[in-house]
Amino acid sequence: MLFTSKWSKLYQKGVFMSQKDSKSILSNFMLAPRVTQSIYVVTLLSIPDIIGDSLMSIDELARKTDTSSDALYRVMRLLVSYDIFVEKEERCFKNNETSLYLTKTHPDSFRDSVIYRMELGSKAWDDLLYSVQTGKPAFDKKFGMPFFQYVLENPDKSELFNRAMNAQYRKNFKTILENYDLSFCKNLVDIGGGNGGFLAEFLKKYPEATAVLFDLPSAINEFDHSAYAEDIMSRLTLRAGNFFESVPEGGDAYVLKNILHDWNDEEVVKILRNIAERMKPQHSRLLIIETILPENDCKNPVPLLADLQMLVLFGGRERTRQEYVNILNKTGYNLDKVYDLSGGFNLIEASLI
Repeated sequence: MLFTSKWSKLYQKGVFMSQKDSKSILSNFMLAPRVTQSIYVVTLLSIPDIIGDSLMSIDELARKTDTSSDALYRVMRLLVSYDIFVEKEERCFKNNETSLYLTKTHPDSFRDSVIYRMELGSKAWDDLLYSVQTGKPAFDKKFGMPFFQYVLENPDKSELFNRAMNAQYRKNFKTILENYDLSFCKNLVDIGGGNGGFLAEFLKKYPEATAVLFDLPSAINEFDHSAYAEDIMSRLTLRAGNFFESVPEGGDAYVLKNILHDWNDEEVVKILRNIAERMKPQHSRLLIIETILPENDCKNPVPLLADLQMLVLFGGRERTRQEYVNILNKTGYNLDKVYDLSGGFNLIEASLI
């Protein structure tokens, strides 16, 4: 993920490491939201897209975005200090490798993820204390309803969420297929599969296979049939439903990509039991794509931040390997093997006991 690899290094070379005494470090951490807010503002204004491959003056950028030239310059100047943009000439800016990730056209664009995290995620974090006191998602308190109900009632946020999730995980689609042999699978069921990007890659690699995209009616209704070739669509079945009630039967493999971390243990038990009821004994496999937390001391704060994000937004959690073993055994599965994927993700292969 971009944040873990590129931007964490930028933070380290910025204010966080500019002074070494403990009080200054704490003070600098308190300033971090100002940086992320600045990134959000230039992304929302499409500054990186407007600049493109050119060198552009701050006055022209302000004119094209209907902003104050002086105020916008001060934001851009701050971001340059973090190696986001380059001030090539006085008050004139170019994109660099980092700012290009914020464009709409970058093949690994981070734009939608930035907007989603700031407009939904960060606002919920304002009420982290509520989650700590109650163990419940702060999002519910901040927005007056659970996350998935909110996006269902706000189509623009639903579209933003789906785009952000696709952008965040699409690099892993090919990685999954490169690291795990699915040649045995004649029919793959993707539970909560969103826009079908992973299934499209699967069907390209295995031209004799079929697949089922299973998601909520709102997601299936928004599916873009024109996004995929006729050969892909002829082997792809769309099914609407709720995995807390039932899932499609007949899959040789059932895949859950970053789904289970959205839910608490009781809810995960319901999901897994519903899938188990539809699996073929001694044949079907369950594939879970998640980040597995270390059992003991974790030196990397990123998965720990992700774990808190799950709490704040959904009331869910990231889990250790042993926690997955426990919950799988409880629902009738055996954890067979764990594969390492890129970006800090893992693939858990499980089968019915």
